Amino acid sequence: MTSKREFRSFEKCLIEILRDPEEAQVYLKVVLEAHALNGDLQMLKRFLDNITQAQGSISDVLKRARISQQFLDDILSKKSEIERSSIFGFLKNLG
Repeated sequence: MTSKREFRSFEKCLIEILRDPEEAQVYLKVVLEAHALNGDLQMLKRFLDNITQAQGSISDVLKRARISQQFLDDILSKKSEIERSSIFGFLKNLG
């Protein structure tokens, strides 16, 4: 008798991994490096989406990170400069 293996998507595995703040910081470093090299805003948006899925709803995440929705919207629309300290503060406040 053979047992069936359950396969999970890459995204589901990533979300599970990002529940660990240390793993989230490693992922963030890669995202920030990509952003610094080529201004890759899509990767930053994907990071925020993934971390939100891993940590809870966007409103919960923003509240814990002490970031306003307007600030996040400005970053994602490129109206304000992305500062590493802001993003690291975001992760630090998440725990």
